[in-house]
Amino acid sequence: MIFALAVLFALPAHAQIDEVLRQIEQNNTTLRALADQAGADKLANRTGISLPDPEIEFARLRGTPTAIGNRTDIAVTQGFDIATITGMKARQARRRNGLIDLKFASERTNILLEAKQRLIELVYYNRLAAELQTRLEYARTIADGYGRKLASGDANRLEHNKAQLSLQTVQGELARCEVERGALRAE
Repeated sequence: MIFALAVLFALPAHAQIDEVLRQIEQNNTTLRALADQAGADKLANRTGISLPDPEIEFARLRGTPTAIGNRTDIAVTQGFDIATITGMKARQARRRNGLIDLKFASERTNILLEAKQRLIELVYYNRLAAELQTRLEYARTIADGYGRKLASGDANRLEHNKAQLSLQTVQGELARCEVERGALRAE
């Protein structure tokens, strides 16, 4: 029963975190730059794996004695290498592209993992701030009560000071929590 309740309360927070992670993935400039770099590297891997273009030479030679006659030479040359013909360069390019995909996936996972950790910390600090706000209200009520009791003579200065110290402690914890929340939001 308790597990089912915990799962029901955790699902909305988990769905919100997933939605924020999707937005981060769409809008993160580092991920965009990594994707663009991966695309450029893949294109670079594909260059040079095809045979060079054929070269055509044309020459028209006139014979000095007319008896020799005119001659026309046409030469077509094509360079090749065995690695291109056997497909070795293409396989090597596919392997490099696979490594580029793995590197991008790894970087993407690292960025999203770091973002998820920050989001979880932010959820923690949000809930901590809500709890500290409740504690602050209770401490303020107690301090006000001891202030009235001190004025009427029902409490001594020591009890009043303890209540004020407790109030100041909770205010300090809440301020520290707000600073941490602000830093996490900035990240």
